[in-house]
Amino acid sequence: MREIKKIFKSVVEWRMLATVLLFFAVLVIILPRETEATLSCSLASSCTAPDVALLNMASTTNSHVSIGTSTDYNTNIVCCKNVSGLSSACSGTGVSRAIVNLSSTTNAHIESSSLANYPVQACLHVATGGYVSSTVQLTDCTGYDVTIGSMTSTTNSHMGAAADYTYKICASAAAPPQSLNFE
Repeated sequence: MREIKKIFKSVVEWRMLATVLLFFAVLVIILPRETEATLSCSLASSCTAPDVALLNMASTTNSHVSIGTSTDYNTNIVCCKNVSGLSSACSGTGVSRAIVNLSSTTNAHIESSSLANYPVQACLHVATGGYVSSTVQLTDCTGYDVTIGSMTSTTNSHMGAAADYTYKICASAAAPPQSLNFE
């Protein structure tokens, strides 16, 4: 009888071990191998690759702006990061979205990208299969990854930090999902 109990105990232990190993194997297969972070943008004194310079501000509040690729106002840079393959391209293969429009490439006023008064776009771009969304909305950026900054109005506006003005510049972005290859 003792021998049967010993065998039974051994079988139960092996089944528990097998169940735990199977559980962890399923987790490894199901969970993504790399977790993509949420879009983040902040005002910085420099912006180096792979981070993306979206806009440059003349000052931190009540500011004229320049497009991120400009060398004007290069000490107050709206620098965006945490999305694989992110760029400031407004065209090309992939998904581009204008975040705001500028009256010119430098010393500019800005407006919501939903308007069409200004000719220069400040964009975020990701690879095909990803997404970029943006808006200018009152009070906060609920439903978006980040508040890029704020505006005094929806057009002919100066720009400030996120807390400065009522109209918020909001954006979200994500790289295409990573696929798992089984070989």
